[in-house]
This record gives sequence, structure tokens and C-alpha cells, in this order.
Amino acid sequence: DTEPVATEIVCEGVCSEGACIQGERKRAQLQNAIALSYCGEYEFETPLTAFASSLTAYPATQAVDQKRETHWFSEPHALSPQLVIDIGEGKCMDFATLFFFIKDLPLTASLDASIDGAIWKEILPPTVITEQKKDISFEPLYARYLRLTQTMTAREYGQLSEIVVST
Repeated sequence: DTEPVATEIVCEGVCSEGACIQGERKRAQLQNAIALSYCGEYEFETPLTAFASSLTAYPATQAVDQKRETHWFSEPHALSPQLVIDIGEGKCMDFATLFFFIKDLPLTASLDASIDGAIWKEILPPTVITEQKKDISFEPLYARYLRLTQTMTAREYGQLSEIVVST
């Protein structure tokens, strides 16, 4: 077990990393991901990338290519397939939308966030997903990585068509 490390982010004015905007002061405490009281209203400027064990024709990057008609598929029969999304740098976030291929539903999935890719904070507990679109609101936090884990799948592999992350 890793003990949370207390840290404070104080920002006045616009910060390029997305932690602060409009001259407000932000305070946060690191507990797996840095929790914030408010994210603001803007979207990421940094392109997303993704990593996972995948079928060659369906790489992880297809889950972040802004095309819902392309898909990531894990290797067949993977135990709890995972997809890690790298925002590129720490960003304030409080909302994500997941899109799935209809033939791969229902499935059970969870979503975690991390600032360093080593310590994770659960933002969506294992949830049965039956619809192609899943909106996820969560407490504002500052993170660089998101990790999707699927523990039950309709077919023999994990799948995600697209993820959209906004603040």
C-alpha cells in the first residue's frame, strides 16, 4: 500500500496544464490522482494516445482517433483486458464518455485515473454497460492517465470504439 502524498497546487491566472483558470486559486491533495474542487470549462489541447495489448488490425490508438467507426480490440481471451489512455500531460478532468461496439455489449468495465501511471484512483467502479454510449461524471481531479479495465465481455476480447475526455 502506498500512502497518499499531500501536495498543494496554487495557481493564479491561466495555467497551461489545465489546473487553474480565470484567476482562481486551486488547492489539491494528491491521493492517487490529485483531487480538485473545480476544473473549469475547456477541453484538452494535447492529443490523446493509448496503449494496450491489441489485435494487430485494431490497435489501442483507434480508441482515441475521434472516429467511432474504428475500434480497439484486445487480444482474444485476455484476462481483464486493459486500455491505458495517455493525455500527454496532467490535466484537470471531471467527465468522460465511452463508446462501445453494439455486438460487444453487455460488458463490465471500470475506469481509473492516475497522475503518474503507477498509483490509480477509481472513478468508475465495475459497472455493467448495456448501451453503446456511457457518460461518466466524477469528482474533478488532475490526472494524466486513464485506465479502462473490462472484467466481463460479451465476446472473447475487450473493446472500446472511442473515449472522449473533457473538463
